Amino acid sequence: MRGMRSLVTVLGCCAGSALVTLVLAWPSPTYADPPEALGEGILANVTFRGELARDASVRSGWIAHATFENSGDEDATTDIDLEVTRATVSPDVRTIPGGLAVWTRSEHAVVPAHGHVMRSEEVPVWLGAQLGRNERATVQAIWVGSQLAPPDPGRDVLFRAPGFRPPTRPFTLFQVGFRTRNVAG
Repeated sequence: MRGMRSLVTVLGCCAGSALVTLVLAWPSPTYADPPEALGEGILANVTFRGELARDASVRSGWIAHATFENSGDEDATTDIDLEVTRATVSPDVRTIPGGLAVWTRSEHAVVPAHGHVMRSEEVPVWLGAQLGRNERATVQAIWVGSQLAPPDPGRDVLFRAPGFRPPTRPFTLFQVGFRTRNVAG
């Protein structure tokens, strides 16, 4: 009887441990987080966003836009480096890599309380020539990121555009990134 009780106790502990392990380690889908330094970020009360856009009025044909928004009750001073980064992206990655800065401009802005400031910088001609291929790469990068994310009809309409094919080989992606130097509020 005593031997049977010990056996039941050992088996009960093993079953309980297995149950706890299964509950805690049950496989579930994982959603990769986007890179935080690219395109947008928040520091103190200042939110900053950046994008590359075509502009026929400038010599290179491309402009890097930066928008700073202050949600605080006091004016904020920002010192930030606006960077255009280049990354080589493989279609089977989980997240888009950060890339290397190929062009940098320092921005200083005083953002009023509950206001926003927009800055635009023309990118150099040598970089503008490379950015012409970036529009297709941006959609490909969104596709790569969407493979592990929940469905989004607003985003997924990009993949039904005529001529879109999922990437099958590595591609080069240019994005706007930021490096913070100082934000005072």
